[in-house]
Amino acid sequence: MENQLKGILENRKKFYKQVKKIRKKYSLIKFRQSILFPATFFILSILTNEITKIYYNPPAIVPILWILSVIFLSTGIFKVSKCLLLIQEVSVSSEELLIKKMAQAFTIALEINEKKKQEELEIEFKDIEFPYHSKPKEKLTINFRVKLTRGRIVKNVVVWFYIPDEFVLISPDVSKSWRQEPDFVVPNIRTVQIHLGNISIGPYTPGTLKVKCSETEGEYFLMYRIFAEGYSGERCGAKITIG
Repeated sequence: MENQLKGILENRKKFYKQVKKIRKKYSLIKFRQSILFPATFFILSILTNEITKIYYNPPAIVPILWILSVIFLSTGIFKVSKCLLLIQEVSVSSEELLIKKMAQAFTIALEINEKKKQEELEIEFKDIEFPYHSKPKEKLTINFRVKLTRGRIVKNVVVWFYIPDEFVLISPDVSKSWRQEPDFVVPNIRTVQIHLGNISIGPYTPGTLKVKCSETEGEYFLMYRIFAEGYSGERCGAKITIG
């Protein structure tokens, strides 16, 4: 615990040191650092240069004034250069950030455009509404149709129905069903496929599922999902209440 606390304190010190360095670095852009200080050194350089023209005696002071003038001028130029370099760095960083944001926005726009072009299938049930209230052992004929709501054509459309164990599958034939894997949402649930072929925009493609409801009262879910070439729909559930 003490070692963790020491580590946190050391990281905190490093963080504040880094913040201090950043603040010191970007303080050069402030008015005092970028304008007042360089201007002061330029003025001092001009004054010392003018003084050397006025006072010739004693002669020994003239070289000193010239040196001071050069030092003041160099210092002023140095400070201005540091400010300009920092401004250039900030400008480049801002431009890079702007380019990055533009690239991200362009990518998102392309993704949205591609999604608009992607096919979208929808299933509708006929003569039955869910949630549905059923009697024990009632035979249900579930007529449905699949339509293409977006896109032009989808090939090899298949609707998967996941049948609860308490229900009896009548049609399609039981021999055409199989069990899902143990790690599925509902482990080992019986699954049956109903093939609808190719579906284009406009017309509906019908299908039928026949089951016999459970003899035990309760709530059950008949799950289903649409698959096709290059398409995988979301798994949905239709609630059936027996009792």
